[in-house]
Amino acid sequence: LRSTGRSLVLMQERPMPNHTGPTIGTRVEDSELVDAFGRWVRLSKVAHERRALILFIVGLLVRILPPRLVELQTHKARLAEEGIVVLAISPDPPEILARLAERYGVEFPLLSDTDSRVIRAWGLFNDQIEPDHAYFGVLHPGMFLVDDQGIVFDKHFGPDHRIRESVANAVQERFSLDTGHK
Repeated sequence: LRSTGRSLVLMQERPMPNHTGPTIGTRVEDSELVDAFGRWVRLSKVAHERRALILFIVGLLVRILPPRLVELQTHKARLAEEGIVVLAISPDPPEILARLAERYGVEFPLLSDTDSRVIRAWGLFNDQIEPDHAYFGVLHPGMFLVDDQGIVFDKHFGPDHRIRESVANAVQERFSLDTGHK
């Protein structure tokens, strides 16, 4: 555990399991999802035009505030300067995502996947939870970095949904950007 001045970051000794989701070197699936404000967004179109950071988040319906979204918002301008678009995909309905965007000032697309169609297509659906359990459908949260050709060039999944890499660290390391985060 180390302090970054603003937050605490859990440091891991063991390697992160990156077997989840599309493999590095594969093209982003051509999927379309509705955002928090009712606009349709095609992942392949966005990811093929510029570099992308695609974040799959657990969702607010399980009462977990995704602090990574707030952290990402603080770096949005710097990412945009470098031609990097940020997208977050959640199993929450658009109305919930709209409230989140408004309450926390999130300006990048928050995409709704209420039927888990994209979550399943990307291999992120957590099938270890029984269908009759309240948390059935909770996904494996993770982050994908995609180049301007729509190819996944890096991804990150923690060994446990409670342990997450700082977005600023990931962006700084994998896109070679100075986010001002040390």
